[in-house]
Amino acid sequence: MKQIRKVGVLGAGTMGSQIAAHLANAGFSVLLLDVVPDWLFDAEQLKDVKNRNHFALKGLEAAKKLKPAPFALPEFAEAIELGNFTDDLGKLKDADWIIEVVKEDLKIKADLMEKVAAVRQPGAIVSSNTSGISLNTMVKGLPEEFRQHFLGTHFFNPPRYLPLLEITPIAETLPEVAGYMKDFCDRKLGKTVVPAKDTPDFIANRIAVPGVMKIIHVMLADGYTIEEVDKITGKAIGWPKSATFRTLDIVGLDVIGNVVKYLYEHIPADPRRDVLKMPLFVEKMIEKGLLGQKVKKGFYQNVKKPDGGRDIHAINPETLEYSPGRKVSFPSIDAGKGMESTGERIKFLFNGKDRVGEFLRKTLLSTLVYAAERLPEISDDIMAVDAALKNGFMWELGPFETWDAIGVESIVETLKAANEPVPPVVEALLKSGNRSFYQRKSGKTLFYDFKANAYKEAVTPEGVIVLRVLKEQGNVIEESKEASLIDLGDGVACLEFHTKMNAIGPGMISMMKKAAKKVAEDSSFKGLVIGNQGDNFSAGANLDLVKESILNDEFEDIEEMAKNFQNALMGFKYLPKPVVAAPFGYTFGGACEVCLHTARICAAHETYIGLMEFAVGVIPAGGGTKEVLLRNLDLIPKDLPPGTEVDPLPYLARALMTILRPDIKVSASGFAAKQIGHLRDADLIVMNKSRLIAEAKAQVLALAPNYQPPRPRKITLYGARAYSALKAQLYLFRKGGFMSEYDTLIATKVAEILTGGNLSQPVEVSEQYVLDQERKVFMFLCRQKKTQERIAHMLKTGKALRN
Repeated sequence: MKQIRKVGVLGAGTMGSQIAAHLANAGFSVLLLDVVPDWLFDAEQLKDVKNRNHFALKGLEAAKKLKPAPFALPEFAEAIELGNFTDDLGKLKDADWIIEVVKEDLKIKADLMEKVAAVRQPGAIVSSNTSGISLNTMVKGLPEEFRQHFLGTHFFNPPRYLPLLEITPIAETLPEVAGYMKDFCDRKLGKTVVPAKDTPDFIANRIAVPGVMKIIHVMLADGYTIEEVDKITGKAIGWPKSATFRTLDIVGLDVIGNVVKYLYEHIPADPRRDVLKMPLFVEKMIEKGLLGQKVKKGFYQNVKKPDGGRDIHAINPETLEYSPGRKVSFPSIDAGKGMESTGERIKFLFNGKDRVGEFLRKTLLSTLVYAAERLPEISDDIMAVDAALKNGFMWELGPFETWDAIGVESIVETLKAANEPVPPVVEALLKSGNRSFYQRKSGKTLFYDFKANAYKEAVTPEGVIVLRVLKEQGNVIEESKEASLIDLGDGVACLEFHTKMNAIGPGMISMMKKAAKKVAEDSSFKGLVIGNQGDNFSAGANLDLVKESILNDEFEDIEEMAKNFQNALMGFKYLPKPVVAAPFGYTFGGACEVCLHTARICAAHETYIGLMEFAVGVIPAGGGTKEVLLRNLDLIPKDLPPGTEVDPLPYLARALMTILRPDIKVSASGFAAKQIGHLRDADLIVMNKSRLIAEAKAQVLALAPNYQPPRPRKITLYGARAYSALKAQLYLFRKGGFMSEYDTLIATKVAEILTGGNLSQPVEVSEQYVLDQERKVFMFLCRQKKTQERIAHMLKTGKALRN
């Protein structure tokens, strides 16, 4: 297969522009085209290329402003060339992949495909992002070679952040084309690729859309409120926090209306089709323009209060009027919060005798049954269905995993008691003597293949390491409640965190030391990976533990933990074998400090890394302040003519702001982390998080043969002149209202560490000297009432307090 280097994106609407942005994130040149708006401009105005490219330009500008940001870095937009279908379609001859993202209209798409067929180069791959229009019909009558290189590539919105990509070959698609695109989109775009069939709405939407409609119908019939439904259908059952109605507001009611209408029209033989009839109140909302987040009014409305704050109001389905949202509480959901297993919690809530259980037995059950009924129409593989819902709608468990969690036999009893039919797939499973869709045996996942009526082993993709599997296969070297040391094979060990939010406490620090000692002393090991496969790399220090120690006046314990953490990270830095960190997601505070002390960082594209300590009234004290200082001092030019002096102040000011401004110094992507300085030029960014551990292991093996740890070094502290200059900057921040009085106190303490304070002249000190100063200031701040208030506020609200 020809390698993809340039991509043509046809259609610059919300999805097209965001797909173009993500392709730019991945390093590809992009040609973004849309129609010439000859109905907006007269003939003279249309001589201006900007007017001819109006929609492409509008789409790109909109993408630049979207939140969350489609671009990993703003400057990546420069990789996108703009044009239009009339003047620039011929440029597609240079494209290796052409993806269509125009209006969901068969005729429009088919006509465009005919034009593309006339200009594309042989071998170029062409795909459609349609969410359900027949792909075979779209390219009917086009040349065979075109159809052999054509398939569906259905991204989910927002395409940068939602992992799912449904790939749908047509009858003539060459197997090597489908295989190449699966691998390309996985490795290069970071997608979880799910094979789908050319059926209406493919897999994820086909299951989820009727499920959402069922939720709305049951809400109306049984008298639930919008707030109650969102309480039940959110984190409580492993669905996103936005639950049902907040999600619909994000997507847009007009978009949902079109999706529901299309699906209803294209599944005339589906026995559950009537659930897709839109409730009258939703139709009225669409007519009145209450379309959701994009117009600031949908099922919810964000209302400004007289004091400047914000209130969330919810709509009344009967009156279409908004009123302040009511706080909803269900005892069963509160009780379920203590259950770590999502499956156990769903089972508990589903079987409840309260309004939560009643609601789930009418809604969630309907979705589970529908998913089973649609086999084999939409897929021949239960794992594909589960993967689609988990990666397209961010469910923690897919439909068939949920069948198992509740209990297949238990659900069947519920169905029979209600005189509801049992799906044939489920009947076949039970008739064969089996009781679940999945089994775990000897560290392997087996799934029920309903076509073969037997279990098959789930194959881990090449280049993916699953830590859970290695642990089940007995590859644990050492283990504690907080962390595990796992043998990855080939002489590489992995330190895995597994506390709540992977928060760092004494037990984890102890395992850090043990891991370093084991790898250093055992000649069979070549190096160490620090990584895990939780929701986030780590949220940083265990603030609950810090708060408890403060309340109990256990300041000596806090200082001991800080000193042990510093020693553990220095152990990583100077280990005689390479240590590679594999961060992803939240990598805050102490977790960032861990990464800063490693030989190499192998970060996921979606890595949000930064030093957050200032937000809770303290400073980085695991060596983070020291490392930020070192990295910024290293930026000072060295190869200058004799006698040339360089002012260190800009570099010291940059270090200071890196610590004091977590709002702008926490990266919005792995690439942004390089700009900030948390990642270096040699550090890697991996698009697909599932490949992170394997890539980090490969980095250890690449570094190991000739690895030399860094030499201990001296740090120049520039003394009183630099200290005074930094304090002058802080004074201006304070006078400008950008910092509180207490912020200024903390910032001044940081400035003192970075410069040495009132030293009469520059001096060179050891890393340990700076570490001691870090710890001293950290302990001083822990004893301050305002810091204690900030920690308590952060734990309670998740937000920073500027006291």
